Amino acid sequence: VRLRAPWARLRALLGLLRGEALTLGWYRSRTLQAWVRQVRDRRAVDAVVVSSSSMAPYAQGFDVPVVMDFIDVDSAKWQAYAASARWPWSWVYAREARLLARFERRTSARVAASFFVTAREAELFARSAPGADARVLGNGVDTDHFAPDPRRPNPYPPDELPLVFTGTMN
Repeated sequence: VRLRAPWARLRALLGLLRGEALTLGWYRSRTLQAWVRQVRDRRAVDAVVVSSSSMAPYAQGFDVPVVMDFIDVDSAKWQAYAASARWPWSWVYAREARLLARFERRTSARVAASFFVTAREAELFARSAPGADARVLGNGVDTDHFAPDPRRPNPYPPDELPLVFTGTMN
């Protein structure tokens, strides 16, 4: 589902008025929610894997185990922004950190397991959510396995140029 920034800003602003984390309003989509419900109602779903806290609302309503891949502690990033920003942004960012942390804790309490990309992130989350099942699920590339080796055939067609997406780097 395409995210249209002007509408996302409006949804976030409405979230400000509702007292919810701006992130939740920003990524709220009726279209995506309808699609998720349609999948849930029409197919046998054994488990749900959610990637990032902003997608957690879409996993509600499933009567199967939900695994939450937080990746990192988003609320901690907002807290860091708040510490270095000037008012009024420092207030906005601190509010986002507080409300998103509350949402992250509630989400973690409802899922079968919560994963983070590093032990440091899992420990950070465990400190903010005592009793949470915060586990590490690292990511990365096995560079030995994927290193170019002239003895192995190229898995790509000769006219194809492979591209590696490394993630959001901001």
